[in-house]
Amino acid sequence: GRTITAFDNLCQKRTAEKLAEAEKKPLLEQIFVRRELLYDFREFLYFRHSQENLQFVLEAALYARIENDEERKNRGLEIFNKYCSLDAKSAINIDAPMIQRIKDKIAADMFPKDLVEEARLEVMQIMRIELWPQFIRSDLYRPVKKKEKHVNKKLIKRSPTVQNYEEVRKILQEEEKVRGHRFDDIWIKKELFLAFRKYLYAIGEQTNLQFSLEAQLFPHIEDPEEQKVTAQDIYNDFIKVDAPHYVPLTPFVVKIIKGNVAKPAKHIFADALLI
Repeated sequence: GRTITAFDNLCQKRTAEKLAEAEKKPLLEQIFVRRELLYDFREFLYFRHSQENLQFVLEAALYARIENDEERKNRGLEIFNKYCSLDAKSAINIDAPMIQRIKDKIAADMFPKDLVEEARLEVMQIMRIELWPQFIRSDLYRPVKKKEKHVNKKLIKRSPTVQNYEEVRKILQEEEKVRGHRFDDIWIKKELFLAFRKYLYAIGEQTNLQFSLEAQLFPHIEDPEEQKVTAQDIYNDFIKVDAPHYVPLTPFVVKIIKGNVAKPAKHIFADALLI
Protein backbone atom coordinates (compact mmCIF):
# COMPACT_ATOMS: atom_id res chain seq x y z
CA GLY A 1 0.00 0.00 0.00
CA ARG A 2 0.89 3.67 -0.02
CA THR A 3 2.30 3.54 3.52
CA ILE A 4 4.57 0.54 2.85
CA THR A 5 5.88 2.09 -0.36
CA ALA A 6 6.68 5.31 1.46
CA PHE A 7 8.41 3.34 4.23
CA ASP A 8 10.60 1.44 1.73
CA ASN A 9 11.53 4.70 0.00
CA LEU A 10 12.41 6.31 3.32
CA CYS A 11 14.60 3.32 4.29
CA GLN A 12 16.53 3.71 1.03
CA LYS A 13 16.99 7.42 1.65
CA ARG A 14 18.16 6.86 5.23
CA THR A 15 20.65 4.22 4.13
CA ALA A 16 22.12 6.67 1.63
CA GLU A 17 22.23 9.36 4.30
CA LYS A 18 24.16 7.11 6.69
CA LEU A 19 26.79 6.44 4.03
CA ALA A 20 27.31 10.18 3.65
CA GLU A 21 26.90 11.01 7.35
CA ALA A 22 30.56 11.79 7.92
CA GLU A 23 30.37 14.60 5.37
CA LYS A 24 26.91 15.82 6.29
CA LYS A 25 26.47 19.04 8.28
CA PRO A 26 24.67 18.48 11.58
CA LEU A 27 21.06 19.52 12.14
CA LEU A 28 20.06 21.94 14.90
CA GLU A 29 18.17 19.21 16.78
CA GLN A 30 21.45 17.33 17.31
CA ILE A 31 22.46 19.79 20.04
CA PHE A 32 20.11 17.85 22.33
CA VAL A 33 22.20 14.69 22.01
CA ARG A 34 25.67 15.99 21.17
CA ARG A 35 27.17 18.01 23.96
CA GLU A 36 30.13 19.39 21.97
CA LEU A 37 27.70 20.95 19.46
CA LEU A 38 25.72 22.58 22.25
CA TYR A 39 28.82 24.10 23.84
CA ASP A 40 30.09 25.49 20.54
CA PHE A 41 26.66 26.76 19.46
CA ARG A 42 26.18 28.41 22.86
CA GLU A 43 29.51 30.21 22.46
CA PHE A 44 28.46 31.39 19.00
CA LEU A 45 25.14 32.73 20.32
CA TYR A 46 26.91 34.68 23.06
CA PHE A 47 29.19 36.17 20.41
CA ARG A 48 26.06 37.18 18.44
CA HIS A 49 24.23 38.40 21.58
CA SER A 50 21.47 35.90 20.80
CA GLN A 51 21.91 33.50 23.71
CA GLU A 52 18.36 34.13 24.96
CA ASN A 53 17.00 31.94 22.14
CA LEU A 54 18.77 28.81 23.34
CA GLN A 55 18.07 29.63 26.98
CA PHE A 56 14.35 29.94 26.25
CA VAL A 57 14.14 26.69 24.25
CA LEU A 58 15.78 24.74 27.07
CA GLU A 59 13.64 26.31 29.79
CA ALA A 60 10.48 25.73 27.72
CA ALA A 61 11.42 22.04 27.32
CA LEU A 62 11.86 21.69 31.08
CA TYR A 63 8.61 23.57 31.79
CA ALA A 64 6.60 21.11 29.67
CA ARG A 65 7.77 18.24 31.87
CA ILE A 66 6.69 19.75 35.21
CA GLU A 67 3.89 17.63 36.67
CA ASN A 68 3.02 19.70 39.76
CA ASP A 69 0.42 22.36 38.89
CA GLU A 70 1.66 24.97 41.38
CA GLU A 71 5.27 24.51 40.38
CA ARG A 72 4.33 24.75 36.71
CA LYS A 73 2.40 27.97 37.38
CA ASN A 74 5.36 29.57 39.16
CA ARG A 75 7.76 28.48 36.45
CA GLY A 76 5.40 29.62 33.69
CA LEU A 77 5.22 33.10 35.20
CA GLU A 78 9.00 33.24 35.49
CA ILE A 79 9.48 32.26 31.85
CA PHE A 80 6.89 34.77 30.63
CA ASN A 81 8.39 37.63 32.64
CA LYS A 82 11.92 36.73 31.59
CA TYR A 83 11.33 36.25 27.85
CA CYS A 84 7.91 37.53 26.76
CA SER A 85 6.85 40.57 28.81
CA LEU A 86 7.31 44.14 27.59
CA ASP A 87 10.17 44.76 30.03
CA ALA A 88 11.74 41.30 29.65
CA LYS A 89 15.50 41.36 30.17
CA SER A 90 16.02 38.45 27.75
CA ALA A 91 13.22 39.14 25.26
CA ILE A 92 12.78 36.64 22.43
CA ASN A 93 11.64 37.62 18.95
CA ILE A 94 8.05 36.39 18.74
CA ASP A 95 5.07 38.33 17.41
CA ALA A 96 2.53 40.24 19.51
CA PRO A 97 -0.45 37.90 18.85
CA MET A 98 1.58 34.93 20.10
CA ILE A 99 2.55 36.81 23.25
CA GLN A 100 -1.09 37.80 23.75
CA ARG A 101 -2.22 34.17 23.55
CA ILE A 102 0.20 33.30 26.34
CA LYS A 103 -0.95 36.33 28.37
CA ASP A 104 -4.59 35.36 27.98
CA LYS A 105 -3.93 31.89 29.41
CA ILE A 106 -1.96 33.36 32.30
CA ALA A 107 -4.73 35.90 32.97
CA ALA A 108 -7.20 33.01 33.13
CA ASP A 109 -4.86 31.24 35.58
CA MET A 110 -4.24 28.50 33.02
CA PHE A 111 -0.76 26.98 32.89
CA PRO A 112 -0.96 23.92 30.60
CA LYS A 113 2.17 22.04 29.65
CA ASP A 114 2.02 23.58 26.17
CA LEU A 115 1.76 27.16 27.47
CA VAL A 116 4.92 28.26 25.63
CA GLU A 117 5.12 25.44 23.06
CA GLU A 118 4.06 27.66 20.15
CA ALA A 119 6.75 30.17 21.14
CA ARG A 120 9.33 27.39 21.51
CA LEU A 121 8.64 26.19 17.97
CA GLU A 122 8.91 29.75 16.67
CA VAL A 123 12.29 30.29 18.35
CA MET A 124 13.54 26.91 17.10
CA GLN A 125 12.55 28.02 13.60
CA ILE A 126 14.46 31.28 14.02
CA MET A 127 17.55 29.41 15.16
CA ARG A 128 17.19 26.80 12.40
CA ILE A 129 16.81 29.32 9.56
CA GLU A 130 18.93 32.27 10.72
CA LEU A 131 21.41 31.37 13.44
CA TRP A 132 22.32 27.73 12.81
CA PRO A 133 23.53 28.22 9.19
CA GLN A 134 25.66 31.14 10.37
CA PHE A 135 27.12 28.99 13.14
CA ILE A 136 27.97 26.16 10.70
CA ARG A 137 29.88 28.65 8.54
CA SER A 138 31.66 30.26 11.49
CA ASP A 139 35.07 29.51 12.97
CA LEU A 140 33.33 28.33 16.15
CA TYR A 141 31.88 25.27 14.41
CA ARG A 142 34.23 22.31 14.57
CA PRO A 143 33.67 19.10 12.59
CA VAL A 144 32.46 15.99 14.41
CA LYS A 145 35.05 14.57 16.78
CA LYS A 146 35.59 10.88 17.49
CA LYS A 147 35.08 11.45 21.19
CA GLU A 148 32.35 13.59 22.67
CA LYS A 149 33.42 16.50 24.82
CA HIS A 150 33.32 15.66 28.52
CA VAL A 151 31.01 17.50 30.90
CA ASN A 152 32.68 20.73 31.98
CA LYS A 153 31.66 20.80 35.65
CA LYS A 154 32.92 24.35 36.20
CA LEU A 155 30.92 25.56 33.21
CA ILE A 156 27.78 23.83 34.50
CA LYS A 157 28.09 25.60 37.84
CA ARG A 158 28.40 29.08 36.35
CA SER A 159 26.08 28.72 33.34
CA PRO A 160 22.29 28.41 33.75
CA THR A 161 22.05 27.53 30.04
CA VAL A 162 24.38 24.56 30.40
CA GLN A 163 22.64 23.52 33.63
CA ASN A 164 19.32 23.46 31.80
CA TYR A 165 20.89 21.65 28.86
CA GLU A 166 22.32 18.89 31.05
CA GLU A 167 18.91 18.48 32.70
CA VAL A 168 17.08 18.30 29.35
CA ARG A 169 19.67 15.84 28.03
CA LYS A 170 19.26 13.63 31.11
CA ILE A 171 15.45 13.70 30.83
CA LEU A 172 15.57 12.76 27.14
CA GLN A 173 17.92 9.87 27.89
CA GLU A 174 15.68 8.63 30.71
CA GLU A 175 12.58 8.90 28.52
CA GLU A 176 14.34 6.88 25.85
CA LYS A 177 15.15 4.12 28.34
CA VAL A 178 11.53 4.00 29.49
CA ARG A 179 10.32 3.67 25.92
CA GLY A 180 12.59 0.67 25.29
CA HIS A 181 12.48 0.94 21.53
CA ARG A 182 13.25 4.43 20.37
CA PHE A 183 10.49 5.89 18.22
CA ASP A 184 13.02 6.49 15.45
CA ASP A 185 13.62 2.74 15.32
CA ILE A 186 10.39 2.29 13.36
CA TRP A 187 12.03 3.97 10.36
CA ILE A 188 14.82 1.38 10.17
CA LYS A 189 13.20 -1.80 11.55
CA LYS A 190 10.46 -2.95 9.20
CA GLU A 191 8.93 -5.48 11.61
CA LEU A 192 8.61 -2.75 14.25
CA PHE A 193 7.15 -0.37 11.66
CA LEU A 194 4.54 -2.91 10.55
CA ALA A 195 3.56 -3.67 14.16
CA PHE A 196 3.21 0.03 14.94
CA ARG A 197 1.22 0.59 11.74
CA LYS A 198 -1.16 -2.24 12.70
CA TYR A 199 -1.64 -0.67 16.13
CA LEU A 200 -2.37 2.77 14.63
CA TYR A 201 -4.98 1.28 12.29
CA ALA A 202 -6.59 -0.41 15.28
CA ILE A 203 -7.01 2.92 17.10
CA GLY A 204 -7.82 4.93 13.98
CA GLU A 205 -4.63 7.04 14.02
CA GLN A 206 -2.90 5.73 10.90
CA THR A 207 -2.94 9.13 9.16
CA ASN A 208 -0.26 10.43 11.54
CA LEU A 209 2.16 7.74 10.36
CA GLN A 210 1.41 8.34 6.70
CA PHE A 211 1.94 12.08 7.11
CA SER A 212 5.22 11.54 8.95
CA LEU A 213 6.53 9.29 6.19
CA GLU A 214 5.66 11.71 3.39
CA ALA A 215 6.96 14.72 5.32
CA GLN A 216 10.28 12.94 5.93
CA LEU A 217 10.60 12.01 2.26
CA PHE A 218 9.91 15.58 1.11
CA PRO A 219 13.43 17.02 1.79
CA HIS A 220 14.89 14.41 -0.57
CA ILE A 221 13.04 15.83 -3.58
CA GLU A 222 15.46 17.81 -5.74
CA ASP A 223 13.28 18.98 -8.64
CA PRO A 224 11.68 22.38 -7.75
CA GLU A 225 8.49 21.66 -9.68
CA GLU A 226 8.08 18.27 -8.01
CA GLN A 227 8.67 19.97 -4.66
CA LYS A 228 5.76 22.37 -5.31
CA VAL A 229 3.39 19.62 -6.39
CA THR A 230 4.31 17.31 -3.52
CA ALA A 231 4.12 20.06 -0.89
CA GLN A 232 0.66 21.03 -2.12
CA ASP A 233 -0.45 17.37 -2.11
CA ILE A 234 0.76 16.91 1.48
CA TYR A 235 -0.99 20.11 2.53
CA ASN A 236 -4.25 19.11 0.81
CA ASP A 237 -4.17 15.52 2.10
CA PHE A 238 -3.17 16.14 5.70
CA ILE A 239 -3.12 19.76 6.84
CA LYS A 240 -5.91 21.97 5.50
CA VAL A 241 -9.14 22.07 7.49
CA ASP A 242 -11.11 19.76 5.20
CA ALA A 243 -8.19 17.42 4.45
CA PRO A 244 -9.33 13.81 3.91
CA HIS A 245 -6.54 12.54 6.20
CA TYR A 246 -6.37 15.50 8.58
CA VAL A 247 -3.61 15.50 11.22
CA PRO A 248 -3.88 17.94 14.16
CA LEU A 249 -1.13 20.57 14.21
CA THR A 250 -0.79 23.83 16.12
CA PRO A 251 -2.24 26.94 14.39
CA PHE A 252 1.25 28.45 14.21
CA VAL A 253 2.73 25.45 12.38
CA VAL A 254 -0.22 25.32 9.97
CA LYS A 255 0.26 29.05 9.28
CA ILE A 256 3.96 28.51 8.46
CA ILE A 257 3.22 25.64 6.08
CA LYS A 258 0.29 27.38 4.39
CA GLY A 259 2.35 30.54 3.88
CA ASN A 260 5.22 28.67 2.24
CA VAL A 261 3.51 25.83 0.36
CA ALA A 262 3.57 27.73 -2.97
CA LYS A 263 7.38 28.09 -2.75
CA PRO A 264 8.36 25.31 -0.35
CA ALA A 265 11.79 25.02 1.20
CA LYS A 266 13.06 21.56 2.12
CA HIS A 267 12.40 22.20 5.81
CA ILE A 268 8.76 23.26 5.35
CA PHE A 269 7.40 20.29 7.37
CA ALA A 270 10.20 20.19 9.97
CA ASP A 271 8.19 21.73 12.81
CA ALA A 272 5.15 19.57 12.02
CA LEU A 273 7.30 16.47 12.48
CA LEU A 274 8.24 17.63 16.00
CA ILE A 275 4.61 17.68 17.16
